[in-house]
Amino acid sequence: MSKAENLVVMFTDIVGFTEMTSMQSRGENEAMLNDNERLLMSVARQFGGERIKSIGDALLLVFKSPTDAVHCAMAMHDTLWEHNQNVSSRERHEIRVALNCGEVRIAGNDIFGEPVNVAARMEGITPANEVYFSEAIYLAMNKAEVHSEKVGVKELKGIPEPVTIYRVPRGSSAKRLVAVGEDEAKDNKYPYGGMHLLKAQPVAEVAASDDDSAEQPASNKRGVPIGKIAMGIAAMLLIAVGVQFIPTASEVKTSVDAVATPAPVKEFKSVDVRPELEALLEANNLIGLEARTTAILAELPNDPLAQFMQGHISAERRTYREALQQYGMALSQKPELAENERYANNLIKMMRGHGARVTELAKLSPTEIVVEKLAERAASPGINGRRDAAYILRELDRRDKLDSVAMAILDLKEGKDCKAKKAAIHTLKDRKDRRALPALREASSGTIFQNICTRKLAKKAIAAIDG
Repeated sequence: MSKAENLVVMFTDIVGFTEMTSMQSRGENEAMLNDNERLLMSVARQFGGERIKSIGDALLLVFKSPTDAVHCAMAMHDTLWEHNQNVSSRERHEIRVALNCGEVRIAGNDIFGEPVNVAARMEGITPANEVYFSEAIYLAMNKAEVHSEKVGVKELKGIPEPVTIYRVPRGSSAKRLVAVGEDEAKDNKYPYGGMHLLKAQPVAEVAASDDDSAEQPASNKRGVPIGKIAMGIAAMLLIAVGVQFIPTASEVKTSVDAVATPAPVKEFKSVDVRPELEALLEANNLIGLEARTTAILAELPNDPLAQFMQGHISAERRTYREALQQYGMALSQKPELAENERYANNLIKMMRGHGARVTELAKLSPTEIVVEKLAERAASPGINGRRDAAYILRELDRRDKLDSVAMAILDLKEGKDCKAKKAAIHTLKDRKDRRALPALREASSGTIFQNICTRKLAKKAIAAIDG
């Protein structure tokens, strides 16, 4: 059953993706898509964005606030600019971002409606490294916080009415970016003023920097006592982290510093909720787990445990690219989370089609359980998965976990061509392991028309082992 809701719709896509694909290997292309989604989603979560789906190289996201959505688009460009300074030319990429808002229909995990269609068409005409948004966004956003200029009225394919489009000028920043520091906001080289830096600031720093701005709040000019200002900040913090942290009457009497300290919140989230999240996962209550982890990430956008659990959810739903991204963000902060059997099993499932990214994750945190699961897979039926697992173990420099005899026996049984079967027989002959004898005898038996390419070589291998 669908429902209607007013939302901001954002489309992003990679500029020149088709041309880049023709010049990249499959592994390089997959790595670029994974990097793009990882970088953009880490920004989107900071601004309240929610991913709906990916369509090739495009991402569809929704937001509650038009102002936050525009800020997010600017921050995405700044994040990618920073990323591109630190990678090779083959790994660099740029995006375009388009925004619209209005009433959309939510059905399952997707959204529909004219606001979505308009945003998609706008994205198609948005230049590289630009942010385009509709008049609906312009009218709804806080203009004091966003520089903008009118692009003009455009006819969009399939859209009955012309659309008035605005843009954020490159080289501008959100007007509130002065909180980062006057010199930094003025002199930085980011295309949109370092918008991605703003959300990383502690609340206390943002509040303190107001004293340096040209326009002082009226309350400060009147000399409001510092204690009241501090109490106001503390109250806002309490609201932000949820009603579960509202103090009792006795607790209100404690110092403002003690109440406002964020450390207990992080400790609560990273430790106390683990049994609850694991219980939801064990009960296969994916909907409940998703709701709980989403709530945690709304308060702590980079919480590694919540991100790791969302990786489990995505893996269960077989949205493997998203799962790999979520696991990657979690393990980059807390590698020890990889000591987890479900995660290790999911890595094995995701090897086909995502080998490069699975290899990266295994290297990021090569825990013993991951190595053991790879070793099991490398010695199991299924030639493609076996070779993938063996390749990753070699990349981890864990050849000690490879059972070359078991692998060669399976290659001999499952090989589709004569060359592969002969290579397996040579390995078994060299190893002189008696476990190989049943498979070798089978390969040497039959009529003259059976096992024609392996009969003679298999007999020689048997003689070498028996001799």
